[in-house]
Amino acid sequence: WGVDHGAVCAALDAEGLESWTGYEAMNHYELFQPQLTRLPVPMAYPERFNFAEMNLPAAERACAHEAVWLDEAVFRAGKEGVDQAVAAIRKVYEQRVELAEAVRERDA
Repeated sequence: WGVDHGAVCAALDAEGLESWTGYEAMNHYELFQPQLTRLPVPMAYPERFNFAEMNLPAAERACAHEAVWLDEAVFRAGKEGVDQAVAAIRKVYEQRVELAEAVRERDA
């Protein structure tokens, strides 16, 4: 959309749609440590569960700059809640050029 996900979240919040930028990439997320589990698959293939050593550029980029998370209440609200979320997202998307300009002016 041409703007960082933090700006998109702020715009969605202004439209009444709670959102946030989410978690860091799981291969860097301190609480996600499947190598410490006693589950059979990670124990059988520990080399496949060393996420800190993995290079996941698409996931890292998405988590750092692109991902937008919506509160689960949006989806529990049924069709009406989802329709309201879609309307807010559409409105922000339609104003993305103005949003990008406002962010550039703010950061200048």
